[in-house]
Amino acid sequence: MELRKYPRKEVMQDALCLLSNRSIACNVQNLSCAGAYIKVEKSPANSVPRIDIGADVEVIFHPEEPGLKGKILRLINEGDAIYFAIYFMRQYSFEG
Repeated sequence: MELRKYPRKEVMQDALCLLSNRSIACNVQNLSCAGAYIKVEKSPANSVPRIDIGADVEVIFHPEEPGLKGKILRLINEGDAIYFAIYFMRQYSFEG
């Protein structure tokens, strides 16, 4: 059984990631107060910039709300998708 300091919540929600001054479509797989796991589909319509571990990233769920800022902690390139884990710069609380 996996033990985590901060419980994760599966969200499977579309969002935007700001990475290297570019906005890319992504899907937030799960979320905790300390981080998130993101999936980015590779396609001609979703041009994915180079992604490096340690890079700054911002996840935006709604354009009128501030994004969640963090750094890329892990990166997996798997077929037609890239998965990466983000560690947030500060802890967030999610109610509801």
